[in-house]
Amino acid sequence: MAKTFTAKDLRKAEQDDRWQGFGYLGERKLIKSADRKRADALLLEAATIGGWSEEEFFQFVNSRPGRHYADHATYGDDATLIKYYLSRANIDALMAEVNR
Repeated sequence: MAKTFTAKDLRKAEQDDRWQGFGYLGERKLIKSADRKRADALLLEAATIGGWSEEEFFQFVNSRPGRHYADHATYGDDATLIKYYLSRANIDALMAEVNR
């Protein structure tokens, strides 16, 4: 059964010893509250629907692409954010880079 990602997963990632304050997790604190809620919800939904593993989720929220997602979350439309940041192809590319 696929994992359902929630806000608890964001908090869990922040507690991971590998997180050093960067990526989406580091930048999300600077996003206005309403935009942060929208960006979090979109991320959590995309991870759930996309069947991401917990490791893929952590790597995304700890990554440069995750940071870029946070940067664009305040003005990007949902479809663009999903296509360019949260797609399976982008997650696969990120994991390939992580596993090099």
